[in-house]
Amino acid sequence: MGKDLLFEMIVEDLPPSEIDEMIENFRNGVEREFKSQELEHGEFNVFYTIRRFGFLMKDVADRQRDRVIEKRGPSTKIAFDEYGKPTKALEGFLKSNSGDMEDIETRKTDMGEYVFLKKKIDGKPAEMIIPEILERIIHSLRFKKPMRWGKGEYVFIRPPHNLVCILGEKVLDVELFGLKSSSETFGLRFFGSGVSLKSPDEYEKKMEENHVIVFPIKRLKRIKDDMERFERETGLRVRKKEDLILEIVKVCEYPKLIHGVFDERFMDLPEEIIITTLEHHQRAFAVEDRDGVMVNRFVAFQDRPGESENVVKGYERVVNARLEDAKFYFEEDLKIPLERRNEELKGMIFQRELGTLFDKVMRIERISMMICDLLDITGNEREFVRRGALLSKADIATNLVYEFPELQGKAGRIYALRQGENERVAFAIEQQYLPSYEDDPIPDDTVGAVIGLADRIDTIVGNFLIGNIPSGSKDPFGLRRKAIGVIRILEGFEWDLDLEAVIEEVRKSIKVEDRGNRDEISGLFKSRLESYLITSHGIDYDIARAVLKLWNKPFRAILCAKALQEFRNDGKLEDVLIAFERPYNITKNHRSMKYDGALFKEEKERELFNKYIEIREKIESAVEHLDYSGALEKIVELKPYIDGYFDEVFVMVGEDDIRLNRLGFLKELSSMFEVFGDLSMVERKTEEG
Repeated sequence: MGKDLLFEMIVEDLPPSEIDEMIENFRNGVEREFKSQELEHGEFNVFYTIRRFGFLMKDVADRQRDRVIEKRGPSTKIAFDEYGKPTKALEGFLKSNSGDMEDIETRKTDMGEYVFLKKKIDGKPAEMIIPEILERIIHSLRFKKPMRWGKGEYVFIRPPHNLVCILGEKVLDVELFGLKSSSETFGLRFFGSGVSLKSPDEYEKKMEENHVIVFPIKRLKRIKDDMERFERETGLRVRKKEDLILEIVKVCEYPKLIHGVFDERFMDLPEEIIITTLEHHQRAFAVEDRDGVMVNRFVAFQDRPGESENVVKGYERVVNARLEDAKFYFEEDLKIPLERRNEELKGMIFQRELGTLFDKVMRIERISMMICDLLDITGNEREFVRRGALLSKADIATNLVYEFPELQGKAGRIYALRQGENERVAFAIEQQYLPSYEDDPIPDDTVGAVIGLADRIDTIVGNFLIGNIPSGSKDPFGLRRKAIGVIRILEGFEWDLDLEAVIEEVRKSIKVEDRGNRDEISGLFKSRLESYLITSHGIDYDIARAVLKLWNKPFRAILCAKALQEFRNDGKLEDVLIAFERPYNITKNHRSMKYDGALFKEEKERELFNKYIEIREKIESAVEHLDYSGALEKIVELKPYIDGYFDEVFVMVGEDDIRLNRLGFLKELSSMFEVFGDLSMVERKTEEG
């Protein structure tokens, strides 16, 4: 049995937006470093709060495992001189690897005879290497917005204030950012006291005694238990929002439920305004009765123990003040029709080089009409799209959205309905923003979907035109997410829209210098489509890459990928690939598809030609109707004829006219497979693997 290990770093309040990624990288760093150093251990658990993070690790071995390293050196001709004595080359090799002559041996390899170093390295004590491990882990962490302090030599997410590192009952000598580790830590700010630790196994209990619940899973349970208790005692229901619950887990070290009341006169406000005021500005939850009707109550969580009447009154005072503001802005905004707000958009910059928000609205309207033309959307529905596009950004100029940006879209829908706009137009103003994130639903109506497509494509193309191109982890304008949104909408509505045509029109409509980056825009959609096929539909990576040739019509590409994957799963894809590869391989360097059927001499080539003519229109018809499975079935019918052709017909004959005629026909036959993408990228996989 080894000893338990505790590491804790107390820091200034962490930004909640960076905690998840930081803790994941920290956990991975612990696993990586202990494994690479061959220091065995038992279970370990990472913990964090808004003000501290670290880990508890069970049964850490007393020392590293002994290792034997083996390394090839110079050839024996270079390692020894003519008298068999070591040369400077061998001496340098031994010195650089801390080896002696007794550690080497010579061996014959395929490349000749070489010197090999084989040396046993005794494992170092755990207490010696753990400080080195921790230093590497902490300094390997990267952040979007790190801080500097001291004379600028220290860089981390936030300045640390305390370090604890205990192995068994011994404090290890760890130094980070000018701080030295000890066995002393601190409880909840203002309520906990200094905590002296003798060993890691008492850490969690002592911290809870000082009002810090270090493990987030236990804070989450406490929050949910408190909510359930409130519901049992009051007969009311909390409108639980999972994202907000998880945010409270991050910002509270010792969450404690409180509940308050706001003025009943604010119940005249739309629910969305009340909920936004509570959730976004107070991290509080709305409350409803058993019938699902909202009541003038709220639930929040303080980061402190005990009951506090002053805390509740403070919450109520702030909530009422914010609702008072919202009520005033709401009533004032209703006095001005949404369409008139577009005048104010003329003075609001969308993005530098891309004009004002009014310019963007005009582009959204034009792009929306183009999409309607391509999708054959006519009549009233087309007019709803036009009207929705015209009003799509009007609410940005309202007082309510200025003060409560989270209501953008929702406010537009509310005002549109209050001012008598058609219901589909009103809901489109809100639904144009769906999906914002990958797990969001897509719009449930054509009007909002078309406007959402136009908005996203305009933003993507515009940013690429002015050089705002995502790279690595940097994507400040969320262009990758917007591309996924486009793909999801097209799939959800089963729209066979040609993105390339829309993108080209958008390029022309944005009055900036054409920097010739068409391939980069298509590259964005290809990369997002590939990722979406693999992660959301379970498509094999080679099939996902093969259908990227169809990227400009994402819905078509998705259907094709699904059909190919289904054929692979059923063991039928091999026949398709064989049928494709035989004509493809022999004609890939041949350019012409010119041929004359009258020149076919052999029976097998006439049979293949006749079968090809018979099924070509059927394949084209199936693909036109997006029936890729049906098209693949027709390809399978063709395979025996292709096999018979190549078994009995010699293509590369000496007579130029016959050879070129056969190559021309096979080239045309091969081109028929292009409706499935680039099948040369699909790997041959037998049932055995």
